[in-house]
Amino acid sequence: MTTSFDESQVRRVQQGVTAGGQFTAQPRPEAGVSLDAPGPATVRLDVHAAVLLDRAFVEDALPFPKCLGEPTLDFYRDSETGKLTLEVWTDRLGLVEFVRDHDGGVYVQFQDADTEQDLDEDDFDALIAYGETMCGNVDGIAFLIEHQSTGAVRDQVLAIAAGTQKVGSEESVSESATRANRVLRAWVDRVEEDPAAAVTDALVDLVHFARARDLDLASLLGDAAFLADDQQAREASTAKAS
Repeated sequence: MTTSFDESQVRRVQQGVTAGGQFTAQPRPEAGVSLDAPGPATVRLDVHAAVLLDRAFVEDALPFPKCLGEPTLDFYRDSETGKLTLEVWTDRLGLVEFVRDHDGGVYVQFQDADTEQDLDEDDFDALIAYGETMCGNVDGIAFLIEHQSTGAVRDQVLAIAAGTQKVGSEESVSESATRANRVLRAWVDRVEEDPAAAVTDALVDLVHFARARDLDLASLLGDAAFLADDQQAREASTAKAS
């Protein structure tokens, strides 16, 4: 059986949606309507959260059987049952779903029943072992990230709703510093204990980022310092005038 797959034509479903994963049906907008075009009041909102990952939740990953092709992966969790489904797609297999029960058991579903019959015993066993390990890892990691990031998301929702975090307007110096603090907490460790070390760690990453793109980081830092000084001077001038 020959299967043609174009990943650019599939639409991923966000976590918690019960139907489909990355292979959900495409929406059909009305003529002249763009689903991706932001509305005039749309602004960017970055949510930053640091997550501590307990390695006990992660088993050593098993290799995917090479003879079965290169896998494309996705997962989703059913919002009603809480069950996690791992989707694996290859040219040879088509779509295979591994569903993890609440008791930790995993069962497999082949989109094409003939595919399962075509696999020899060793390939089938290797595929099942891969799916079981991946389901356990994804389930544990997703739970930790969802659970630990909830507090950061809640804090930002409340701050925006109360007007203490501005959205869509120029930030003040203190708001910029607060945003940098949120970013750093999600980026590096020891932000409060050793802020100098935290900033240094972040700058090291930026050095690698800049070098990978042939950017002059020293010049960019000079520009950034100039803009920060200008922002601070304008804010002080406004405050003095009022």
